[in-house]
Order: sequence, then C-alpha cells, then structure tokens
Amino acid sequence: MTINLRLLQILVLSAPTISAAQARDTVRVGSVRLSPLKVGVDTFDVEFEAQSPTGVQRTTNVLVQNVTRERLGSNDALHVSFRSGSGPGGYWDVYVEPTTLRMLRYEQHTRTDSAIVDLRGECFTGWVDLEKLPRKTVACDRYTDRFGSAPIDDRIIALLPLRAGWSGVLATYGVIGGVPSGYEFTVAAEESVKVGARDIQTWRVERRVTSAYGTVVFTSWIDRAQHRPVKTTIDFGNGRKQLRTLRNP
Repeated sequence: MTINLRLLQILVLSAPTISAAQARDTVRVGSVRLSPLKVGVDTFDVEFEAQSPTGVQRTTNVLVQNVTRERLGSNDALHVSFRSGSGPGGYWDVYVEPTTLRMLRYEQHTRTDSAIVDLRGECFTGWVDLEKLPRKTVACDRYTDRFGSAPIDDRIIALLPLRAGWSGVLATYGVIGGVPSGYEFTVAAEESVKVGARDIQTWRVERRVTSAYGTVVFTSWIDRAQHRPVKTTIDFGNGRKQLRTLRNP
C-alpha cells in the first residue's frame, strides 16, 4: 500500500493502528500521524574508528542535537540544530513548521560543501557551495516539502508509528546535489538496550544509503517511549565506523 503525503512519501507495509489516547499527542501529516518533535537538547558521545596503514585509529567527539521553538520571519518554527561539541566539525540548521514539519529553511556547513536555502513563497532560494566547483545559485527550487538528507532524517523516522517488521521509504531531497531520493528503512526488531545505567525498550531500525561513494549502513535504536534515537552505529563500508550513544538518557 502506498500512502502519498504532502511532506512524506512512505511505502507502508502492515501499517500499525493508533489509539485515541495516542492521537491526542501526535501531529498529522497527510494520513500518517507522527509523534511531536519535542523541544530539548540531546548530547551524544561519538566514537570513530578507521583503518589506516599503521592500524586502527580511534577518536572521540560529542554531537549536540538541540530543538528550540523560534520565530523565523513571520512563521512559528522548530529550529533543529546539529553541532559538534568539541573540535572542528560540520553543522546543520533546519527550520520546520511545527504542525506539518514542512521545511522552512535549510543550512549545512561541512568540510566539503555548504548550502543555505530559504522558503520564499512556493520556492526555495539560496546558494550551494561545493569544495571543487563554483558556487551555484538556487533561484527557484520547488521541492519545498521534503527533508534535506541530513541528520534530521533519523529524528523524523523516530517520530513515525513504528513496530517490528514495519518498512518504509522516507522521501528526501538533497539540497547539495539537487536530487530527490529516499531512505529505505526497516524496523528489524524490538530490543532492550543498556544506555548508561538504564535499560531502554527500543525499536532497532536499519537502513542503507547508496550513492556514488558506496553504501553506508545505519542501525539506530529508537526509544519507544521518547521517540528519539538513543544509540546509532554507522558503517561507511570503507573501514570507517561510527558509534553515537546518548549521554544521560
């Protein structure tokens, strides 16, 4: 069964039902109800592992995810930011409309690419700057209701009414490349994981992202009660791996 949504295009297999009590605490996007994107700060400890000619190299860092409610021009918005807590690193700022999660502004800065686009009427306008290419002006990009292939994708998946065996496709739009795409994911199992001193009931969600650079495998453990990732592993397929663990869940 295919559900066509204004914001999300999700291929749903055996879509779960939702109770009236749960419905009071959700927002509706098309015919799918999502849990609210909650204001607050999540801090993740990040461990990197990479193979090198001299052996395995390990480094650590911190990733801070912050959701605040703000005004963006004349719009009420949720500002979702992702920043490295220590040392150099890329960052993302995404502004979405609180009740539909429609994207209002997208900003990305990494070592190899940067972009800023704003919703102006029916178009996104702004610029994209790649490391080895001239800056591109975005005059009128009409993909105004999709996410930006950024860390916010994991947060959106966590808001969906997940259950074991449930599969879907999160429609995305890469602002950098200007290409619509989709992240296929599967809720592989219900699992209890230990994070810090707590045992947390989670959904284990698996997804693969394939591009010209190879295939990256993500495995996320989503807190069933809080609708947020508490642990994520990323295998880049080239000897590089990353583990993100929520601090003080």
